[in-house]
Amino acid sequence: MQNAKTAEKKAKTSAKVEPKKATAKEKAEAQAKVKAIFEQTAENRIKRAKQFSLIASRFETLNEKKDELDNFILSSDGTNETIYLENAKGSKFMVSNSQVIEKVIELLTDQLEIFIDQTEKQIKDFTI
Repeated sequence: MQNAKTAEKKAKTSAKVEPKKATAKEKAEAQAKVKAIFEQTAENRIKRAKQFSLIASRFETLNEKKDELDNFILSSDGTNETIYLENAKGSKFMVSNSQVIEKVIELLTDQLEIFIDQTEKQIKDFTI
């Protein structure tokens, strides 16, 4: 019994895992990325650094807005909230219905999370 278990463990640990081989297209894309990184001019790198700074700033702003929304949610009691909307022409809209406000907050939370995730991915994938 003990030998069967030992043999089974050895079989599992000795099985070789073959690494996935890259396709020609994947190799070409990787080579193009590496080539683009090493052939950049100083001017191009400065431009890319400015672009990265803008993306990073957007990420920070989105996180600040998420924190503000979280604070609003935590401080609300569900009875005395009001949401005001105003467009560029000065037209205003106000709603105090708690069910409507709850749906608006859900939408805002979901959208902010989507924007934060997208911006974080852009930051991770960005190459200066």
